[in-house]
Amino acid sequence: MGRGVRGAAGGIGAIRQGLLRDDARYSPIAFRILTLPLRPHNVDVNMLLPGGATATGMIPDDVPSAMRDRLLSPDVMAEPILYLCAHASDGLTGERLVATEFAAWLRAREQR
Repeated sequence: MGRGVRGAAGGIGAIRQGLLRDDARYSPIAFRILTLPLRPHNVDVNMLLPGGATATGMIPDDVPSAMRDRLLSPDVMAEPILYLCAHASDGLTGERLVATEFAAWLRAREQR
C-alpha cells in the first residue's frame, strides 16, 4: 500500500475572510463521505489538525505581534505525519488526530 499525506490549512485569515467555517461540526460529514467508500480498497483516510492557529505564510500581515507570538510552529505536525506515513498506522482510518494532543493519543492507542 502506498502512503500519502495531504494537509489543508486555513488559519486566522481564512476564518476572518469567511473562507472557512469556524465550526468543527461540519467537517465530520465530509470526512465520513471520504472514509467509508475507500475502506474496502485499503485506503486509509484520517484527519490531522494542528490544534490551534499555526504560523504559516497564510497569516495576514495585519495580525498583531502579540497574537503571532501565540501561533503554533508548523513543526507540531511532523510527528503525526511521520506516524501516518509509517506501517504502524496500517489500517488506521476514520481518525481525527490533533497534533498538539498526538503524544497522549498515541500512548492511549498503544495501551489498547
